[in-house]
Amino acid sequence: MGWTVFCWIFGVVAIVGPLALIGWYYEAAREQVKRMKAKAGKGAGVEG
Repeated sequence: MGWTVFCWIFGVVAIVGPLALIGWYYEAAREQVKRMKAKAGKGAGVEG
């Protein structure tokens, strides 16, 4: 495989990796906020 293929592969990894981390962080933060609201009693009956 030539340099072009490696550049494409590493380019995709460089773009997809940070996007995956952002998505993972967003989901974890959303769950944490949901737990904090439920603990404070403000999230009772709230879906989503």
